Amino acid sequence: SSLEQRITQIGTIERNKSQIEKKIHDLENDVNRLFESVVDDNSFQETLDYIEQLSTLHNLDVEFLNPSPVDQFNVNSADIKKYFIKSLHSYPVDVFLNGKFIETGKFLEDLATSREPLHIRSIHLLSDTQLPEKLHIEIKLLAYTAKD
Repeated sequence: SSLEQRITQIGTIERNKSQIEKKIHDLENDVNRLFESVVDDNSFQETLDYIEQLSTLHNLDVEFLNPSPVDQFNVNSADIKKYFIKSLHSYPVDVFLNGKFIETGKFLEDLATSREPLHIRSIHLLSDTQLPEKLHIEIKLLAYTAKD
């Protein structure tokens, strides 16, 4: 009975080990894709331009687009350069938009599935009691860039 329990335990450990190895492999692939998509320091401005173009495409009014100059990526650049040519940096961006419900959904779908080097941290949708067909959209995201 004790031996059977031990065999079951080892089987569980092996399954967990393979799941962890797969997760590590997936994370490594994600980091590599992120570095490939962040070509240079211009990618940050290109991401901001993309958000503005996307909002225009979906008839949303940009009320506020505020990139922060404070780098949120807290990994030492020297450590990154052991593995990559450039160092990765991320900057918070607050985006406030106004628009109709359907266009907002399409905008958010396009933003979430874009190849832009960004990460959506939060989305808040607020309706206006005066204009119920309009939404106020608040998005907090991280935009990434690479530097030599």
